[in-house]
Amino acid sequence: YDINIYEDSTDLLLETLNYKVVAKEFERQDLTVSSSTASLKSDDNYAKDAAKFGDAKSYSVGEKLWEGTFLQPVEGRISTEYSTIRYVNGDYESSRHSGLDIAAPQGTPILAANNGIVTFASDLIVSGNVIVLDHGYGLFTSYVHLDEIYVDDGQSVTKGDVIGAVGSTGYSTGPHLHWTVWKNGVYLNPRKFIKEDPLAVFQ
Repeated sequence: YDINIYEDSTDLLLETLNYKVVAKEFERQDLTVSSSTASLKSDDNYAKDAAKFGDAKSYSVGEKLWEGTFLQPVEGRISTEYSTIRYVNGDYESSRHSGLDIAAPQGTPILAANNGIVTFASDLIVSGNVIVLDHGYGLFTSYVHLDEIYVDDGQSVTKGDVIGAVGSTGYSTGPHLHWTVWKNGVYLNPRKFIKEDPLAVFQ
């Protein structure tokens, strides 16, 4: 694939980048959950969550808030990788995992992966207790299924601050942190941000 980069004001072609998309094998995960847990994923519950979640990721500050690489928010076993193909209770249709699941004991402190502003800190039906941080320029991280939330909407946090505790709220099979990185409507692999600064990732 060719990606052409143009100058905004003149439409002058500045550069053409060539990319090759190669095949990749993704992990498969088959989960069995109780009927009560499975029932949480209803259209009605999703609609209620969407109404409450509202504008959590609709606006991002127009400046860089993060500093360098991101921290893994909690130490533990990676129980599900980003983009794992997941089947639940023998469903014919699969889903793609949007982040990293990090298994850790209930109550384990969760750290802010980088500097940011809290845009959501509340409970949802499907996702349980959730925190969303805006790191600027449309880059967000979210922290899902928490037992406790220690921050408030609009609060500024620094990389390494304790913002919550590991739990198993919402659609969850056990204590873990579901951690996602999101930019401009697309979920990205959090491992990339642990390894290198997002400015390098986006270049």
